[in-house]
Amino acid sequence: MKTYANDFITLFDRHGTIHSPIMVVYANNWSNSQYDGPDVQDTSSSYWIGNEQRIDKRIVEIQKNNLKEKVKSFETLNKDWAGRNTILPSSVAIENSMRFVDLLPSSGKLPEVSVAGDGEVNFYWDFEGVFIDVGLFCDNKIYYYINVDTIGVDEDGAEIFNKRSLPGPLESAIRAV
Repeated sequence: MKTYANDFITLFDRHGTIHSPIMVVYANNWSNSQYDGPDVQDTSSSYWIGNEQRIDKRIVEIQKNNLKEKVKSFETLNKDWAGRNTILPSSVAIENSMRFVDLLPSSGKLPEVSVAGDGEVNFYWDFEGVFIDVGLFCDNKIYYYINVDTIGVDEDGAEIFNKRSLPGPLESAIRAV
């Protein structure tokens, strides 16, 4: 068993990068009790070596692509999908949502995504001490509400979505999670 763990450790380069995304799956079946060396722990988009967290950017890109696929699937909703007088998300809301995903930092947690009956594509982070809600409609604006205890932020806003960057307070809050 110790060889199994040592073989896994050698797959990291000197910068701590995993050489193959499949190795993350491999790591999920691995137990620290099988290895006497540095503490290695896997999470969905990052891993720890000792006390240092490393982000595997390829895994984050896969997760971002999955978010974008889900957003794209909203185009296939039927009229009145959520009941009478339901508004489908517009092509502008879908396009802006795809760009929003592209702009998300490659560190931290990625949001959940859903669609509302008023045509909004909604992204949200909701866990202990963190609630961030982002809405994109057909009006080329980005609406957000931020409540993050660790950085002491509780605010909301709406701005024209320029598709080149996230609003400052929103980007700071997302990076903090």
